[in-house]
Amino acid sequence: MSLLTFIIGAVLGLAAGAALAWYWLRRQNLCSSIFAAVPKPWQVVDAAGRPVLSNPALDSFFHGADRAIPDLLLEQVAGDPEATRQIEQVAQQARQGLLAQAEVRVAADRGEGRSGGYDWRFVAAYPLPDRPGFVYWTVDDITPRRQMEQIMREEQERFVDLLENAPVGFYSADAEGRFLFANHTLCEWLGLGQSDLEKGA
Repeated sequence: MSLLTFIIGAVLGLAAGAALAWYWLRRQNLCSSIFAAVPKPWQVVDAAGRPVLSNPALDSFFHGADRAIPDLLLEQVAGDPEATRQIEQVAQQARQGLLAQAEVRVAADRGEGRSGGYDWRFVAAYPLPDRPGFVYWTVDDITPRRQMEQIMREEQERFVDLLENAPVGFYSADAEGRFLFANHTLCEWLGLGQSDLEKGA
């Protein structure tokens, strides 16, 4: 092999290596941009439960904490046996290679040393199929949704109570004329109980 051939080969090898490194760097930058753009906090932990990758949303969500999501949540639910059990169950299922998720009640952080009430978190664990023991975790604040569900339940209960105790009789019946519901007022007027009407008395 001549010196010229060696030099040309070395230059081509360096160029190919540089092109490959540039391609890898671009791909890594693209992945980092995608990870950063996801608004939901997420994290990948290894088989030992150590965080290996996370997005900026996780740092904001937990105020810069650098521990695994299950540990951070267990700290938030300290003293709540049911919430602790839920988080430990999700973590156990994930270690077994199973998809797991739960809605967990946590002590509300109201800022400035104030506390009170509860917030809700939706936590999910997705084992990575090609990396045994590695788990992709996500956590989301579902407090507004849970609050809306509670408001709707309370409104529904108020409506049923209003209907049941209205000063006029209300009822519903099926196509054959059988009572499906009769409020308390109508039952009193007819001198029958609601179960009697439903039986066709």
